[in-house]
Parts: sequence; structure tokens; C-alpha cells
Amino acid sequence: LLAARDLGVKRYFFSSSACVYAADKQTDVAVRPLKEVDAYPALPEDGYGWEKLFSERMCRHIREDFSLATRVSRFHNVYGPHGTYAGGREKAPAAICRKVIEAKLSGHDEIEIWGDGEQTRSFMYIDDCLYGTYLVMASDIVEPLNLGSDQLVTINQLVDIVEAIAGVKLKRRYNLKAPQGVRGRNSDNTMIKRKLGWVPGYRLEEGLEKTYAWIYDQMTAGGRAAKAGSEVPPADSGRCPPPANLLFLMGRRGLHHGVDHSVFLNERLGVRGAAVGQAQGQQVLHQLVGEGAGIDQGHRQPLG
Repeated sequence: LLAARDLGVKRYFFSSSACVYAADKQTDVAVRPLKEVDAYPALPEDGYGWEKLFSERMCRHIREDFSLATRVSRFHNVYGPHGTYAGGREKAPAAICRKVIEAKLSGHDEIEIWGDGEQTRSFMYIDDCLYGTYLVMASDIVEPLNLGSDQLVTINQLVDIVEAIAGVKLKRRYNLKAPQGVRGRNSDNTMIKRKLGWVPGYRLEEGLEKTYAWIYDQMTAGGRAAKAGSEVPPADSGRCPPPANLLFLMGRRGLHHGVDHSVFLNERLGVRGAAVGQAQGQQVLHQLVGEGAGIDQGHRQPLG
């Protein structure tokens, strides 16, 4: 934040997290969707949650004291292609996809599930996250906004969906000693829908199908991505850099929602949203940075 101020950044985005919400509001699988006001009185997740909540406060004070425009979204379990899928720090959708693929490829018809499988979550597909972030960044809303899906599922239901995609039925072994996080968590999107008209465009089933296909490719020697010449890490690493054409994905999501934001891109960048491709996406991103748009992506948090 101080570096952004000193370098003359005009607008700064901070990706906060649903981990800022108090654990005592997330003790039931039938959890009430979390509203923005539920962050106070403050009792966030220890460590990571406090870091995110404190950073939200710093964004507010920097904005008030130094007139640096800050925007904040509280992400709820983002998943999708190009995300971490192995190593212990992946989100549940990627972890379940990987485990089902491993079982299918090996012929070992069993997977391990952390906890009893009845804990509940909502999961937001990456394209929805990108478009929501774009809307928040371009808006005049200074208070933190939830950005997540409100499609609540149990982990067992998540496994059901991935099994259906893979065409398998597996035996489930529940590890009750593994990290489980809060018992239930869901996003209340009332405020962002009212103020920005944003709603998730992807159902979990649709996003998981795309995510499963990408992870399967990575786990089978790179598959179509490698044959196309994409830069991907070794198949066993479980990690891949995020797509470079960020605004292109935002443009697709915007068109999916029926929102034409090409006027915004024309005024700001001199390009049309629907025409921003891979190479041009890089140029657009550099131009955004040149105009003083700062984005802090933060870091990932383990399942929970």
C-alpha cells in the first residue's frame, strides 16, 4: 500500500477472504450465508484471517489519509483451470478432481476425504471471480464486498459431481484427523448483486467439468495443453501460472452476463473488450499498470 502510494498508483485492489468472518458464525453445516457486516465483532480465522482483516483496515486508512482509491473483495473459495491441484494447499474442488482422476487411472477405486464429508462450502469459478473483480475495481464502492458463489454443497455432494463427470463410483475413506476448517460457509451476495448486478454465471457442475478436464490433461503428460505448445510445468507439479489474458477472460464473462463493457475499455484503453485476445491481453494489462492500477493478489490458503 505504501509503495502504491509512493509510486502514484491511482487505484489499488486487495483480494481479501471469507476467512475474515468469525468462526462462531460457521459452526453449522446449514450455515446462514455470511453478510459483509458479519466480519464484526472481529474473530477471524487465526493467522490468515487476521492478516486479511487487518489489511482491509489498512486499505481504509490509506484511502482516508492519502486519497489512494482502494477496492476490496472477500473471495470465497475460488477454483478452476490453471490452479494448484496437488501438494496440500489446493482447494477442495481441485483436490477432489485430482483424487478421482488418480483413482480412475490407477484402477484403485477408493479416495480419501478429509473430515466426514458433511461440511459445507460454496465454490466460485475463476471466470466469475475475474469478472466480479473487474466490476469491483471499476466501481466507486469503497467498502469490502463478498465475491463468491451461493450454491452451497457438502463435500460429499462435491465428490458426487466429480464422480459423475469421470463416470466412476468410488469407495470413500473418511480421514477425521485431517484439517477440516469451519463446519459450514456460504456467501451472501445480496450487496454485490444490488450494487453491481453481479451474480455467478457458472453452476458448480459446469465449472467442475472444465476444471476436471484441465487437471486430467496435466496429469496425463500435459494432454492437449502441451500439444498446443502452452507453457505448463511438469505434470506432477500440480502448479501452473495463471492465464495472462486476464481482460480477455473478463470480457468473455461480461458477455456471458449480457453486459457490454467495451465502452469502458474504449475510454480507458482504446480497445474493445470482445476483441481482446491473448497477445493483446498482455498489452492491455501493461497499459492498466501504466495507468496506475495496482492489484494485490495475496496468497493461497489451504483447504478450509
